[in-house]
Amino acid sequence: MLNTDMLVKYFNEAKYSEIVKICEEDKDILLTDPNTSYLYAASQFKLGNYQEAQNICEQIEGPYQNNENFLSMYAAVLRRQGLLERSEQIFIKALSINKTEEIENNFCNLLMDRGRYHEAKKILEAIISQNPSYEDAQVNLSRVSEIISTQEKSEEMKSAEENKTFNAS
Repeated sequence: MLNTDMLVKYFNEAKYSEIVKICEEDKDILLTDPNTSYLYAASQFKLGNYQEAQNICEQIEGPYQNNENFLSMYAAVLRRQGLLERSEQIFIKALSINKTEEIENNFCNLLMDRGRYHEAKKILEAIISQNPSYEDAQVNLSRVSEIISTQEKSEEMKSAEENKTFNAS
């Protein structure tokens, strides 16, 4: 029988491969213990094994349907798998349970993936105004601001080119 406390300790120590190895030696536990399955899925996510993380998340969504941390991880997994609409639905559910800076920041990554840059920027600015030292949000704000700036310059160039073509005719 696996010791969940030991797996939590390993997770906090970033020993994700060790958790995966232990869980895969006792696959039956993944079917019967949602807590172990959650740690296994989170470890698979941290290791970049998104399909396996998604498979486990789908199996244990029921017991964790009101756990914002699980839902945020699951939404991030789906985002990495390109399932953006489903990811957004789950992020919104997580945010309705508990609107944390971390979940909002991760949600902004999804918004950027969906081309909703101004919406993401507004949320990130609000996060940073509340917590100026939140580095991930700062990085994301810088990234989205650069995207918006590039889009605006591109639109200006396109408009100028159209005006030039129009005036030449």
